[in-house]
Amino acid sequence: MCNKKLAVLVICMVCLTAISTSQSSDRVIIVSPRVGTEIDQQERLYYYLFQSFDKFQQGVFYVTPDDSFYVRIRLQTAKGEQDTVIQYSKNALMRFAEKIDHIEEIIAGTYKMGSTSPKIIVADGEQFVRDTVQYYSFPMPVNKILSDQLPFDDRSHFDEEFPKWSFGIGYSTYDPDFSELRDAFIVVANRYKSKVIGNQFFSPQKPALNFSPLFWYTLSLRLSQEISLSAEVSQMKEGEDNFSAYLLSLFYYPPSLDMEPLHPFLGIGYGRTYFSTTVPYGVVIDTISKYQVATFDKISSSAGEYGYLLTSGCDVDISSHYNIQLSLCYLIVPEIKTTLAENIPVSVILGSIVAAVRFQVVF
Repeated sequence: MCNKKLAVLVICMVCLTAISTSQSSDRVIIVSPRVGTEIDQQERLYYYLFQSFDKFQQGVFYVTPDDSFYVRIRLQTAKGEQDTVIQYSKNALMRFAEKIDHIEEIIAGTYKMGSTSPKIIVADGEQFVRDTVQYYSFPMPVNKILSDQLPFDDRSHFDEEFPKWSFGIGYSTYDPDFSELRDAFIVVANRYKSKVIGNQFFSPQKPALNFSPLFWYTLSLRLSQEISLSAEVSQMKEGEDNFSAYLLSLFYYPPSLDMEPLHPFLGIGYGRTYFSTTVPYGVVIDTISKYQVATFDKISSSAGEYGYLLTSGCDVDISSHYNIQLSLCYLIVPEIKTTLAENIPVSVILGSIVAAVRFQVVF
């Protein structure tokens, strides 16, 4: 019995020794020269740190021999002092340091996260710099609390505020299929050749129907870091040719692909496209003077249809209030069946591959 007690005692002593050795080998981190080796109560208030810990006394950051990072927070509770530990990835600490270094600019709205690459310094002089990969990482299964979320509870001063509005203008390519309609105009017009007399010849007319590039207006509402709604409007008039599109789109920004200053997204939209065109049946031209001497009545055609817009693209930040949006879209619109003058049936395809670029102002 005595031997068993002795064995248990030895095991406990070994475990305690191992824990003590492990903790003593952890090194203190200076996340920013502005706070030094520990964060006190005054710094907690100034930098909006650890707001959920009402009994906060101090916080100290450490790095372990295997380059794991954690903060030890000391609380003053009714039962006395109590420590709690939260583990972070290295890049989360970089984000932490950057916010401390630029707290005044962030609150004023003149600084955007990711603009600089801070350094965190170990007390013995070693430095860690931000990885070149994205600094949002996924949680790993460990016994301690692990998070890439920073201990800022008053998040309005640090993370982007939502919802937020943006307004954009831009251009896009557009290549619908009007070939059958153009051919039908010629067929109708050629039936009037018999009305030409003397030194005159008949010139059938067809619409240009060239709507590329399209000019777009965009009003967007960013609901969260991942979700955005966008209303897109395009109207174009070239002579007697008119085109308009009204679309409402939902965009998703995958957090796993987000990397300052690039913000990739996927989107789906729904809306209506519409076109109209009017041209004369044809014109009569004098072969000697080369002047137009007569114009026949006009032919008109118009149609519209609802469709879907599939989008992939990327927002490229210029500053905290401006960005460039690049996108490649597929406008899916069902084939439109209509009739031209004299009941000639035609079909029009308003769907198209669309490449777009927009300049956006974020409010």
